[in-house]
Amino acid sequence: RHGLLSNRGDGARTRHVRPLRAHRLRDRLAEGTIVSLLGRRRSAVPAPRLALDGGRVGEQPWVSGRKTQLRAPIPPRCLECHASWFEPVPDPTVINRYRRTGAMLGISCETCHGSGREHVRRARSPLHPLLPRAIISPARLPRARQLDECALCHGGTAALRTPAFSQVPGQRLQRRHDLWTRPDTGEIDVHGNQVALLERSRCFRSSQMTCATCHDVHREQRDVVALSGRCLTCHTLQSCGLFPRHGQELAGRCVDCHMPARTSTTLISNYLGHPVRVQVRTHWIKVYPQLQSP
Repeated sequence: RHGLLSNRGDGARTRHVRPLRAHRLRDRLAEGTIVSLLGRRRSAVPAPRLALDGGRVGEQPWVSGRKTQLRAPIPPRCLECHASWFEPVPDPTVINRYRRTGAMLGISCETCHGSGREHVRRARSPLHPLLPRAIISPARLPRARQLDECALCHGGTAALRTPAFSQVPGQRLQRRHDLWTRPDTGEIDVHGNQVALLERSRCFRSSQMTCATCHDVHREQRDVVALSGRCLTCHTLQSCGLFPRHGQELAGRCVDCHMPARTSTTLISNYLGHPVRVQVRTHWIKVYPQLQSP
């Protein structure tokens, strides 16, 4: 049996006493997020650990006496951006119940390229020559559809017309416009809506750039010096207003100056009962005067 310490939000520490068996999933959904399958529930945790227990997805349970509790239930729309597939189970009492079988953790090829099962179904069909391809290459899509591929998870929290896990790659991303939807006030948080921030950038408006112009979605990119090199495929160091004073010292600093890390107002963690607001790099590419060197 494994004992795992976690914080309950009120500063108290509790110990998990659930056994973790080999057949239960423990995998990384996103950087710094670990999943434990303890049943059929899923939630988000400050640690951060996610738990699947009793069919519902939520925060890793903490044990108080003999009672196990889940906090921060994760609905299908949130889970959709941290897994390739979970099958929601209708339940009028909760929003985070899923089937235990068939779950696909992490963002796999199918999220962007299409369903492998549908690909096989069409290939075996006698009408195969007449059917459209089930597997697509996002790089061959029009610019707007390429952005939709990323906007599924990086385009804000507005509700979609399609149910979770049903968006087909290559199709237009359709958002629901309800009267009660909060209007865009111009304050876009740096977490979760990178596409909207990018679209405000002069770089985006004056070119045909997409997310893939700078990002390689098939590998992790954390080197801001290397990413700054992508800027120099369109710009030059000499065009920077600070070049006369700093010259070649500016090399590798494009991202830090023009896409600085900003504190998110929506992504809040918890440590020993105290809120922790994380910083996320903004995708609104522009000049930030407060970052200009003297």
